Amino acid sequence: MIKADLVSRFLALEETDPKYLRDIILSFIIAGRDTTAVTLSWFLYLLCKNPHVQEKIAQEVRDTTKLKNTCNIDEITNALTEGTLQKMNYLHAALTETLRLYPAVPVDGKLCLSDETLPDGFSVKRGDMVSYLPYAMGRMEFLWGNDAEEFRPERWLDQNGAFQQQSSFKFTAFQAGPRICLGKDFAYRQMKVFAAVLCHGYKFKLAFKNEEVNYIVMLTLHIDAKMLDYFSLDIKYLAAAVLALVIAVLVAEKHGRRRKRHPIAGTVFHQLVNFNRLHDYMTDLARKHSSYRLLSLSSSEVYTSDPTNVEYILKTNFSNYGKGRHQYEILRDLLGDGIFTVDGEKWRHQRKAASYQFSSKLLRDYSSSVFKGNAIKLAAIVSAAAISNQAIEIQDLLFKSTMDSVFNIVLGVELDTMGGTYEEGTKFSSSFDDASAITILRYIDVFWKAKRFLNIGQEALLKKHVRVVDEFVYNVIKSKTEKVHNQDDKPVRKDLLSRFLELDETDPKYLKDIILSFIIAGKDTTATTLSWFLFRLCKLPHVQEKIAQEVKDATGLSDFSKPEEEFAANITEEALEKMQYLHAALTETLRLYPAVPWDAKICFSDDVWPDGFYVKKGDVVAYQPYAMGRMKSLWGDDAEEFKPERWLDIDGKFQQESPFKFTAFQAGPRVCLGKDFSYRQMKIFSAILLGSYKFKLVDEHKSIHYRTSLTLHLDGEGTPDAHRGASQPASENNNIIWDKN
Repeated sequence: MIKADLVSRFLALEETDPKYLRDIILSFIIAGRDTTAVTLSWFLYLLCKNPHVQEKIAQEVRDTTKLKNTCNIDEITNALTEGTLQKMNYLHAALTETLRLYPAVPVDGKLCLSDETLPDGFSVKRGDMVSYLPYAMGRMEFLWGNDAEEFRPERWLDQNGAFQQQSSFKFTAFQAGPRICLGKDFAYRQMKVFAAVLCHGYKFKLAFKNEEVNYIVMLTLHIDAKMLDYFSLDIKYLAAAVLALVIAVLVAEKHGRRRKRHPIAGTVFHQLVNFNRLHDYMTDLARKHSSYRLLSLSSSEVYTSDPTNVEYILKTNFSNYGKGRHQYEILRDLLGDGIFTVDGEKWRHQRKAASYQFSSKLLRDYSSSVFKGNAIKLAAIVSAAAISNQAIEIQDLLFKSTMDSVFNIVLGVELDTMGGTYEEGTKFSSSFDDASAITILRYIDVFWKAKRFLNIGQEALLKKHVRVVDEFVYNVIKSKTEKVHNQDDKPVRKDLLSRFLELDETDPKYLKDIILSFIIAGKDTTATTLSWFLFRLCKLPHVQEKIAQEVKDATGLSDFSKPEEEFAANITEEALEKMQYLHAALTETLRLYPAVPWDAKICFSDDVWPDGFYVKKGDVVAYQPYAMGRMKSLWGDDAEEFKPERWLDIDGKFQQESPFKFTAFQAGPRVCLGKDFSYRQMKIFSAILLGSYKFKLVDEHKSIHYRTSLTLHLDGEGTPDAHRGASQPASENNNIIWDKN
């Protein structure tokens, strides 16, 4: 049987040296991987900017293939013969014009091996780096005329509409001479096939016509990732890529073992199309299928909102579902071997150590005092802003306040990001946030490993930020270690780091990894929940009033105008325990707006779930707290209403739900160790803020949406108006601006 792939053809020529084959294969891959994708991205962008060109290409494709309005993928692909592709001169010209303005390799450098004089009479020395500039050359008026910077495919066509070449030393996108790109014809063929299928099946336009798209400075001319936000598609029919993926999987399953698999609800491409409303899109799918599959290029992703399946994943067959190698590699540069990146024995050891610490009454008391202190600081900022009519971003302040709290509890250090008085601490906080954001990008950037290896782009920034984070934490560990060993009287240590050191956990890297895991767990989650909580209270003033009254009754304070310090002193453990309605309202917030909207695991071996469906080794499996909180089958017909009363019994006491139905804190062996600490922090902050202020939305009709990320951050703007409690009249001018991230 004749093999058409390159490896088989080399082997047929008796090229059997594995290293030689490996090297030449990798060279082909790196040459063909980015270049056509980058060019097609710029090509589509330019078509959006020039709709008349897009229409002309679509018409040429229809004319050459003799297909007008067919929706049959087979007909389209079968019609793209060498003959028809050869006739698409205008498409060829448009792709070449794209390469002139946006060459995949914008600069190409060589090393001068001996002293030389160039044709312009200037000399270059041995060892000089010499480069030619395809990007710059494509914009030179003396080469291309006064319209050099305009996108004009016609410049490549003669008077009969046939494509005409230019000198390869003028148009240098494919190099020239002995090193001219061998894959030039292959690249054009691939781009023309993709472009023909897409332009026949789609119309592309820019959602924001005035937005300019820039490039990312790197070896190839990648279009900036923000371009994803600018494209909107007028889809005639499902993209060929999506259909091909579905067909490939179905054929593979048909010829494989006949096991019952969850229904296919879509593909990862559908997730990209719906990225800005991703969690609502997934909820829509969950309403149709309690468990379903989305197809990706390498495996299936199985999503479930069935509590029985959730219990099976998180508890019954816990050992078969974990983080896996993929997530470990993504997270380890920042979080190392922390509890959120590892499985097996490493996870069990850290879990046991952390569980012991979180059960300590000393840590509970210390955390409560820290929460109160930072809540008082936050209330003081809110008060000053309200009095001076100064706009502030509440969500941003909540993030800073929770960061200060978790840092103090974990490391025993006053970070003071709210006040900005600790310069090194502020630098750490900023680097930690930036490192976290870049780490999240690894989930969607398939080239992050190459960027890390080359130390370019976002990966270079990540390395810089991780260095700042590690250096700061290592210095704190060193300082704490010296204090613990040098003090004879052994004072009571309250923060987590000191308590670990007292247990002879002295490995700096182990301590750094577990510390950063605690910080990332406690930093965003409570701030995100409190932001949604305040927003919901602005929408439901009767709930806000009921909570304020409960706080008054539980603390025994009738006058809310007292200083925050005096008010906070009355928020004891007993008082917090009495705040059942507040607890219910926070839980209702978490039901509708879980801080982590979905949580994914890797299936380690083939398995059958309680619903009778089969999942394969390597499948990504995920349960969906966001979708589950909106299921009428779980919560009744009022599932999407904010009703704290659903969590209270007839006596007004809080009643738990199954953790496999209400999954905001995970469940089973990996249930959140900080759950009680999280509730304590949220209740303290809520009691102090609502005990001192009333909040309302200045624009009650303005909606607030989430920003699609690993945590459910608010995105957009609203304007809660805060004024001192019931003893003072409302001031219509004391506005506090809702977060505008």
